[in-house]
Amino acid sequence: MKGNTRFLDLIDKLQSGYRMNAEECAFLLEFKESSLEASVTRAVADAMARAKFDNKGLVFGQIGFEIAPCPGDCQFCSFAEDYTGFQPFNMSDEAILEAARGFAADGKLFSLSLMAMHHYDFNRVLDVVRLVRQNIPAKTNIIVNIGDFNATQASELKAAGADGAYHVIRLREGKDTKLDPKNRERTLEAIKGAGLDLYYCCEPVGPEHTPAEMAAQIMHGIQFGCFQNGAMRRVCLPSSPLSKYGHISDLRLAQI
Repeated sequence: MKGNTRFLDLIDKLQSGYRMNAEECAFLLEFKESSLEASVTRAVADAMARAKFDNKGLVFGQIGFEIAPCPGDCQFCSFAEDYTGFQPFNMSDEAILEAARGFAADGKLFSLSLMAMHHYDFNRVLDVVRLVRQNIPAKTNIIVNIGDFNATQASELKAAGADGAYHVIRLREGKDTKLDPKNRERTLEAIKGAGLDLYYCCEPVGPEHTPAEMAAQIMHGIQFGCFQNGAMRRVCLPSSPLSKYGHISDLRLAQI
C-alpha cells in the first residue's frame, strides 16, 4: 500500500501492541472518513478486536427508570429543560422488574445499565439497584448511569449491588452544558476509588469537534483505567441549539 509513511509506521506499531499517545490518536483522526487511511484504520481495528475477543461480543441492556426536564440543560440532550418535550415519568418497581427480567431471561446479558437523570433521588437509585440485583443472575453486571456522586455514595452503590458506573466528561463540558467538569472529574475518581468499573465514551461527537478534542477525551478514559471505552455520535435533534452543525456519518463514527 502506498500512503502516508507516518501513518503506516504507526499502524504497524499498533498491531504489535504499542499504545499510542493523544497526539498520535489525533493524527489518526485527522484523516477524512472516506480516505484510504481511515479505511485501513477501521479494518485494522476490527481485525485486532476480533482477535483479542475471539470474535465475540458482549450484550448490554439499559433501563431508564425515570425522566424529567433537566436543569443541566445539555445542548445535545433531548431532556434539556430549555427545549425538551418530555414530561416527568417514573417507572414502578413492577415495571422495572419486568424489564430487567426480560433482558436477563436468556442468561446472555453481560451488563444491565440503570439510568436516571443528572438530578436524582439517591435513595431511590439505591433501592432500584437492590431490587434489580435480587432479581437477575449474579453474573449479570449492574451499571448505574446517573449524575454526579461522591466517594461515600460510590461505596454505597457498590454495597447495594452495583458493579460499575457509566460516567463521562463530555465533549465541551461546561460550554455545551451547565455542568461543572470538575464535579464530573470528582465522580470519576469516586467510581475508581470505590472499586467500581468505569464505563467511558468519547461523546457526543459532532462535526464541529476537532481531532485534538476527541483524542483528549479518549485518552482521559484510558488514563482512568476505564473498563470500557467507546464512541457515540450526537443525534441531531431539530430543537437543539447544536442542530445547526448536523451529525457525523457512520463511517466517521466507526473511524473514531
